Amino acid sequence: MVKLKFKHESMELLYRDKDYQDRRLPNELRRAYIKKCFILETLENIQDLKNYRGLNFEHYKDHYSIRVNNQRRIEFDYDSYKNITIIEVLDITNHYKKNFNR
Repeated sequence: MVKLKFKHESMELLYRDKDYQDRRLPNELRRAYIKKCFILETLENIQDLKNYRGLNFEHYKDHYSIRVNNQRRIEFDYDSYKNITIIEVLDITNHYKKNFNR
């Protein structure tokens, strides 16, 4: 099973603390983010993401991403120790645009 880490404390609080509020994310986006983080946390390895077609798993040169909804993606790193580090939530239209956190 992979270990889920977060680059920014606010990203972890959104996932782990149901009372944490962040005005930048609407409730429906937060629910989708929590669901996707849960999926990431329950993987045996990164290759298992290929079984979830709706996530639109993509690998770039130095990171990975999955779809949160039709407009946003979660960008993350994965290392050889099965650690996934959530980097940010970003716009789907421009994967390289700094959006939520960086």
